[in-house]
Amino acid sequence: MDFDLSTVLDPMGYLPMGWLGWTMQLLPAAFGIWSERSGERFARGAYLISLILRAIGLWLLGALVLYIMGYLIFNHDPASNIPALDASWLVTAGMLLSAFGSIVMIRPLIWRLRDAGIDKKWAYIAVLPYLDFIMYLGLIFYPPSRVPAPVDVEVF
Repeated sequence: MDFDLSTVLDPMGYLPMGWLGWTMQLLPAAFGIWSERSGERFARGAYLISLILRAIGLWLLGALVLYIMGYLIFNHDPASNIPALDASWLVTAGMLLSAFGSIVMIRPLIWRLRDAGIDKKWAYIAVLPYLDFIMYLGLIFYPPSRVPAPVDVEVF
């Protein structure tokens, strides 16, 4: 029996495989954290509702886009036996949806961190696998602060 370290380190298969998959998760989320300067705050209830609605919306958007892409790839003219799209478009669409989803999900996290009085630099922890779930869940129960965290106004 061979010992496979990847099953010990990642039993659920959550970690993105390869540098491209990891980059498509990390860079858009880091850009979303860096570019957020709105000064908005989210209370705990609004944060929870926003997370649920955003997750459902992203799931529906992903299902729709991947369904359309799959239809175009796997339904083709039987006479020519050539698909309408190459299968690489399905992978590309999935990676673009992942990049878009990471930016969409990071915004309410920053607003909730600001409401809790925590600096937005702590949002970079949410980019790491497994720690993101702990952070999202922990902020639901973390009490708001009377003094919000400062908003970054400098561009560079």
